[in-house]
Amino acid sequence: MKTWQRRLWKGFAATFAAVVIALATVIGIFRLLAPLVPSYRAEVEHWAARVLDRPVSIAGMGARWDWYGPEITLDDVKLFSHDGKYVVITAHEIRLGVTLQALLHGSFSTPSRIILVQPQLSVVRDSAGHYNVRGFGDDTVGKRQVDWRSGLNDAFQQRAEIMVRDGSITLLDRRRRATPFVFTRVNIKLDNAADDHRISGTLQLPPAFGNSLQFHAEVTGEGLHPESWPWHASIDGSGLEVPILLSYWPQYQHRFVDGILDLHAEVAGNGATVKQFKTGIKGRDLLSAGGSAHGFATLAGEVAWMRSGTGWKLDGRDITLTQAGVSWPVSNFNLAYDADTQGDVWQGDASFLRLQDIDTLISWLP
Repeated sequence: MKTWQRRLWKGFAATFAAVVIALATVIGIFRLLAPLVPSYRAEVEHWAARVLDRPVSIAGMGARWDWYGPEITLDDVKLFSHDGKYVVITAHEIRLGVTLQALLHGSFSTPSRIILVQPQLSVVRDSAGHYNVRGFGDDTVGKRQVDWRSGLNDAFQQRAEIMVRDGSITLLDRRRRATPFVFTRVNIKLDNAADDHRISGTLQLPPAFGNSLQFHAEVTGEGLHPESWPWHASIDGSGLEVPILLSYWPQYQHRFVDGILDLHAEVAGNGATVKQFKTGIKGRDLLSAGGSAHGFATLAGEVAWMRSGTGWKLDGRDITLTQAGVSWPVSNFNLAYDADTQGDVWQGDASFLRLQDIDTLISWLP
């Protein structure tokens, strides 16, 4: 072996040995400190209650070493309403990512990551169509709506990475029926930086709503300031039950009586202005309240809308549909609008059209 190769090998071996020794030392210190963690349970319980402004119960507390580093574990956590009558959120376990320095000094108030394992939350939709979380705001259900914008703003200001694993959400809709809907396998990840926020998640829908749903959103900017932040969001749904889902959209309530839809949609904008929208759908048995003459046995394709400086453009690709046993060939279309100095200008083209089908589609608009 050449001299330079021998020196390189010795340097590599020495560096590797140093890393292993340092890692072993860190893990050894962690194991020594871990038994001390349960003694901080009351302190952490008091801190959480002060931050959340609600009573908090923690059954047990411990420590573990995860792939990401040391974690403090809080077992069987319950967040109560102000008066202690209702359990707002329960979690089988909450994991707080901490540094060894924080572990040494018992300082857990600024974790680098927060993982909620099997949290459970109940949401009530009252007879007026307002959504409330039991115990939030007033200590009775239905007195005040949840401030979702304030909640999102608080989440986006949190510098820790927040994760939800295998959670569940129970929806009690007093306008529909007494039996609640349960959304399961809820997994969410919120990753925050100073001016970049990303949230993504998946969930299993109740059978009445469909199969599954997943979403992703990115926001650039400090907090939620609609006048300034650029954003992008996407959603994917499988086997969505059209009538019940659209019943939660006031303009479409009672508009459809049947239909199943697979959906992919993306939307992007800046502030309160939508810049572009794209969707791909595959639907079947889409029947509106007007009867079979106002529905489609199948409907599929991709549609994209984009805003320009003085107008907008709409494109449709691979459009297919079937109505009353008659099917479209695979078709494309485009439509553009421009408000220039000469006045309003419209341009469009379509490879195939049936006016009666267009009339049905127009009847679906809000």
